[in-house]
Amino acid sequence: MLRTLSILGLTALLSACGPETLVSTGLGVASLKTTDKTLTDHALGLVTNQDCSTLRAQRGDIYCLTDEEMQARIPAQPEYCYRTIGGVDCYDRPDESKGASRLLY
Repeated sequence: MLRTLSILGLTALLSACGPETLVSTGLGVASLKTTDKTLTDHALGLVTNQDCSTLRAQRGDIYCLTDEEMQARIPAQPEYCYRTIGGVDCYDRPDESKGASRLLY
């Protein structure tokens, strides 16, 4: 009887380590490493049409944000754009080598 229970218990433990579990764990780790989001974050984001992040929630912030809330969090960068032969080139600070007459905004 003890042997049967031991075999059943061991089988139950090993059944949780099937190939599908290893694949989903690998995908979850790859997703977290490349996007800083879990697979659940991606799935919930698709359903709610928001940006969801477990890492952000662990830092004490909001779990899901709308696109407007995400845009509000991006700091404004000044742009200095100059006319060029090929079109317009923009920089985050003024380019002293370019003439002020070529400055667009």
